[in-house]
Amino acid sequence: MDVSVRLTRQKINHRHPEPTHLVVRVAGPMPHAMQPMPKDIVLVADTSSSMCEATDHRHGSPTKRDAAREAMFRFLLQLDDHDRVGLVAFSDSAHVLTPIGTLRTKRAMLEQSIRRIGAHGSTNLVDGVGEAITMLAEETQPEDQLRTQRIILFTDGVPTVGITGHDNICAAIRERRRAAMSDVPIATFGFGPVGHAAGADGYDPELLEAIATLSGGVSYHAEGADALIHAFAMELGFLRSLTATNVRVRITAHDPFHVVVLENVPIIAAGQNGNDVTLAIGNLYDGKPASVTAELQIPSVDKVFPRATSAATVRVTGQRVDGTPFDISSEARFRYVAPSDAEQRPDPQIELDRLQIAAGIAIQDAWRYARDSRFTDAAQRILAIREELKRIDLPEAKERVAELERIGSDLGDRQRFAEQAGHLRDAGRTYMSGYGGGRSDYTSLGMPSAQQQQAFDDMTILGDLKIKDFEAVRQAGVDPNHIIIDGDRLRVSNTAELRRRPSVIERLGKLLGGGNRGTDT
Repeated sequence: MDVSVRLTRQKINHRHPEPTHLVVRVAGPMPHAMQPMPKDIVLVADTSSSMCEATDHRHGSPTKRDAAREAMFRFLLQLDDHDRVGLVAFSDSAHVLTPIGTLRTKRAMLEQSIRRIGAHGSTNLVDGVGEAITMLAEETQPEDQLRTQRIILFTDGVPTVGITGHDNICAAIRERRRAAMSDVPIATFGFGPVGHAAGADGYDPELLEAIATLSGGVSYHAEGADALIHAFAMELGFLRSLTATNVRVRITAHDPFHVVVLENVPIIAAGQNGNDVTLAIGNLYDGKPASVTAELQIPSVDKVFPRATSAATVRVTGQRVDGTPFDISSEARFRYVAPSDAEQRPDPQIELDRLQIAAGIAIQDAWRYARDSRFTDAAQRILAIREELKRIDLPEAKERVAELERIGSDLGDRQRFAEQAGHLRDAGRTYMSGYGGGRSDYTSLGMPSAQQQQAFDDMTILGDLKIKDFEAVRQAGVDPNHIIIDGDRLRVSNTAELRRRPSVIERLGKLLGGGNRGTDT
């Protein structure tokens, strides 16, 4: 195992110590000569009705359900007979299709269950994940600590029943993991289009990323059938490249120094008892080192010290893939120096490692703020970390700055769209009221009575038309520049123009009434 303990400053002004952070990096080479650890895997499959849809709009494309079946079949073929696999399906609720067992005895049963997977109902994601957590917890014995465990979740949509809402879902999964005393990573696979990104029905990438992050797993995006098979292969590669399990970093500050734990990614658990901080990393993989950071509070002293001072002891523990434990300790040292000899700026590479962790947290926070329409808070969060990274003249820092600028631009677009949608809603209400005097005259636009309340409340002149109807709306005479994709609906941004063109309104009314609608094929 390779453990490095570094401080962002190692020459500290003894009179006025500058803010200093400790960065711990843990990595382990792949022991290719060793037998890979046996695996415990629970597949959690979305079987809601949307899985009957085609993977794309090309003629003859397989359904999402068929593509998922094929990906699971290929995944099973690459596992060994001593690996254990279970299968959970979820739609309106979750149910176990195949209890976990070795492939030597359960392979035929698993394949039969996969063939029988249906597609109906809604999306109860939390129940599906919870069932998998429970299955692994109940079947895991003390001697199974040398087995690699994983929950593999794939879905094509946003949770619609049971526990819904980003924060509620993450909190529920954390609670189920805590209740089961589970630290099993969850790998998430988003299948099909991204919902809120393109205006189409689809999954929520930020939610799946958050579920993977809170559990120490990896999140994948698969647009089509081939991409899903490739994503499964990548996850299997991670499972086979496991180098260590149950990795923990313990930081103990020596009096009079103090250590403050910071939020870290991909830390799955953290705790602090006075000057003793423990961070649970979980698993390590070949080529993917884990880094954690903490703030080190250094007091001033009256004089310089010629020798290095140990501010904290860092202890890293865990198990290698062959079952042997490791316990590595290192000291975080610095020197008190005269003001003229002190480092005015932190070491750029070490500071970059710290800020890379901080940037990951900032991005998660920004998207969470954006979901709550707190766009100013989101922008400020991105701006603050971007300005810190700009001070580092390294290629990796510049790449991260460019990524943050793209995110900032996306957040700005979302804020402008939210404001525009609000103005459109108000303008639309006024316009529709003037057009026919209110709800009672919506039938003149061809709207069935069941849609009149919805049309009046939402003020979507395009009613329940979705992104697939874009071309039909354009052919009705609406300027494409005035068609807005809002979630899974289409809206019109220039109601004044429509008011002057009753023939366009009439054609839109026929679309709302069900005529000449676009199709998914």
